[in-house]
Amino acid sequence: MAVAVIVLVIISIFAVGMAMITFQPAIFDLAYNNSFWEEGNNVPIELAQLRDTIYNATIAIPILMMGVVAVWALLAVSRRDDI
Repeated sequence: MAVAVIVLVIISIFAVGMAMITFQPAIFDLAYNNSFWEEGNNVPIELAQLRDTIYNATIAIPILMMGVVAVWALLAVSRRDDI
C-alpha cells in the first residue's frame, strides 16, 4: 500500500509541475505582453498590482496543491485497513 501511495504522490507532484509549466506562457502574455508597459512610468498602479497578484497566484497555487498532495499521502499511508 505504501509503495503505491509513494508512486501516486510522485505522479501527482509531477502533474502539478507540468500544469504550472503549461500555464506560464499564458500568464506571461497576460501580464507582460500588454501595450500598457510600453508607456514607461505612466502605468496605473492598479494595473501593476494586478500583474503582481496574477504572478503571485501562479506561484502560490502549485505550492498549495503540493501541500494537499502531501497531506493526502500522509492520510493514505496512516489509514488502518479493516480486515
